[in-house]
Amino acid sequence: MNAFLSALEQEAGLIAAVACALCVCLLIWVALLTRRVRAVTPHMRHLVRDMQGMSAAEMFEAHLANAEMATRRAAEATGLAEELSRRQRTSLQKVALVKYNADESIGGNMSFSTALLDETDSGLVLTSIYSLEECRVYAKQVVGGEPEQQLSQEERQALEQALGVGRGAQGA
Repeated sequence: MNAFLSALEQEAGLIAAVACALCVCLLIWVALLTRRVRAVTPHMRHLVRDMQGMSAAEMFEAHLANAEMATRRAAEATGLAEELSRRQRTSLQKVALVKYNADESIGGNMSFSTALLDETDSGLVLTSIYSLEECRVYAKQVVGGEPEQQLSQEERQALEQALGVGRGAQGA
């Protein structure tokens, strides 16, 4: 034991230097950990807000439930967006109107032809011909931009304008 104590006395300076070096290293480590804790603290406060009195397991379960609900809602929103997109393809998107006088004795452009088309350029051309004696209405189907029946000049004009609206040109 005496040999050990005399060896300690002889190496006291070295032991003190090693102890000081360890203290410096520990202080640096504590400073780095403090910096990390300060960086994480705002995030932790955000996670545990409105959850005072809960255990860590309860907080985790609450956050997990919120994440699951958000995932369900996102899936529902995606489904609704897909349904709206599907429905939009068959809704009226291209409309054009051409007014004219079918009967020269009547002014005011009382007759008209209108084209009503969807995204696929399908729909109908609706024509109303007005005269003093009667008013006639005709509907002609259009599929893929092509009419299934012969079109009058005004009907053709309305169809071309509606097709142009879908291609960036201006319609009536």
